Amino acid sequence: MNNHCLDNMFAHLTNYSLNKSSPNFFVSKDPKDDAGHKRLWSTVLQRLFNEGKNVDAIQQKIDQIIIKTMLTIQPDLAHNFKSCRPREPEVRMCFEVLGFDIILDRDCEPYLLEVNHTPSFQCDN
Repeated sequence: MNNHCLDNMFAHLTNYSLNKSSPNFFVSKDPKDDAGHKRLWSTVLQRLFNEGKNVDAIQQKIDQIIIKTMLTIQPDLAHNFKSCRPREPEVRMCFEVLGFDIILDRDCEPYLLEVNHTPSFQCDN
């Protein structure tokens, strides 16, 4: 992997849908490769594990971020549902897909960047 931009924190805050249009964008032939600009989460965890990082602790911290965020936004989600379906208070077959953008710092400490209310399901590979 080319590590020349790892210290440029601003280079990693670009949305994928914008980044993929860059002439420097590289797509790996195999999504399990540790190369390219888009990788599987399992590949990222494997790389961190190979570097001696505690991936279980990292995943637990990420899980806690997601749980705490869901607890925080649950009242808004419930309000939105009741606003859209006021005559169906007992309907339990409702869900919403949210996308969590989390970044790891150089010490593998996770930080929540944003929660996408309508994440893209577009697949390019």
